[in-house]
Amino acid sequence: MIDGEPHFIYSYGVAWATQSGSYPLTFNVIIDTVLFEAQIERYREDLWGWLSVMAVLLLVTQMLVLRWGLQPMRKVSTELTAIESGQQENLKGNYPSELKLLTDSINSLINHEHKQQKRYRNGLADLAHSLKTPLAVLQGAVNGEEDEQIRRKTIHEQIDRMDNIIQYQLRRAATAGSSPGMGLITLRPIIDRIVTTVAKAYRNKHPEVTIEIGDAISLRIDEGDLMELLGNLVDNAFKWCRRSIHLSASYQENQVVIQVKDDGPGIQAHEIARILERGVRADQSTPGHGIGLAIVRDIIQVYGGELAVENNRTGGLCVTLRMKK
Repeated sequence: MIDGEPHFIYSYGVAWATQSGSYPLTFNVIIDTVLFEAQIERYREDLWGWLSVMAVLLLVTQMLVLRWGLQPMRKVSTELTAIESGQQENLKGNYPSELKLLTDSINSLINHEHKQQKRYRNGLADLAHSLKTPLAVLQGAVNGEEDEQIRRKTIHEQIDRMDNIIQYQLRRAATAGSSPGMGLITLRPIIDRIVTTVAKAYRNKHPEVTIEIGDAISLRIDEGDLMELLGNLVDNAFKWCRRSIHLSASYQENQVVIQVKDDGPGIQAHEIARILERGVRADQSTPGHGIGLAIVRDIIQVYGGELAVENNRTGGLCVTLRMKK
């Protein structure tokens, strides 16, 4: 240090050759650190300046990227607000693949709710329409001049009829239908449980029940709807069979095909066409197979499946269900 101040010193040694000999010499250069520290300070100022500029650029770029990246989410939010206000029914925009699954699921959920509401409205309308006739009959019986015994019989008949209508319409309205996130139901345990339960109700019959359903066959359906669907078919099979019932299920392409066969008397062709007619009311359904098959038809329609009813060549009825996996 020179006078207590830091400095730099550079020493360079040489050997000076003369005629009389060689003399070692050392040259020293001493300089203070003012210029060096000024350069360091200028470098630091430039460095912080550029770092600040880069930070601002990065923040601006990040904001632009986030704004661009979140634009589909804002669009979804705008469309959901429009749906909530009733301006549109579902999400209609074109979205990137990352959001496609989300928007499709939302649309599926919205469509499911719309179908459910429509089903409730139709159920109430059908119920009101179906009750008109028995109510008119009851009113006529109350105000009529028939014998008391005939009047009581008429009233009881119409009360039973109204009870059947209400039960039928409640089952139709309660049908869940397919919805996002619905789990797979294995068919074999459900079939075994239904057959065991129905067999107890027909103790006087002991048909040979053959079940050809693999343990791996499953269906995406509400369990309550599946119980109602198969319960009606198995109940009809037990009711009309003579000696045998055959139940089977298999995969065919992207569908599950379920068949319930019995060796009973079957159904007349014109009654089959009438039962499968869309919009048939409960009070117009054919007795016997009618109500059960009408319920099966309605459940199948809710799930977008297909129902086919035909008579076996050897006698009896064959009901075929085709539903998506």
